[in-house]
Amino acid sequence: TNPRSRGVRITIDPRHGLLVSVPPATRRGWARPEPRIEGFLQERRAWVLRHLDGLARERERVRALGGTRDGSLVLYRGEPHRLGIEDSLP
Repeated sequence: TNPRSRGVRITIDPRHGLLVSVPPATRRGWARPEPRIEGFLQERRAWVLRHLDGLARERERVRALGGTRDGSLVLYRGEPHRLGIEDSLP
């Protein structure tokens, strides 16, 4: 729940995937939001699937580059760069 929400909102988060925000249960008409959420997601099914597919492709692309370990490749401004991790603690 999101205390500032006035309705159902969906977000595709790179770390967490699909996030659904709804007003708190104390707000009038939101004690049982499940039917509203289901309807909302069904109406936007194509958008959700398209964006989740894009997120999956991006995650696979990052995995193929080697993730974020020392020596792996990362893209910066469209160019691949080798990552070098150094311990700078005294």
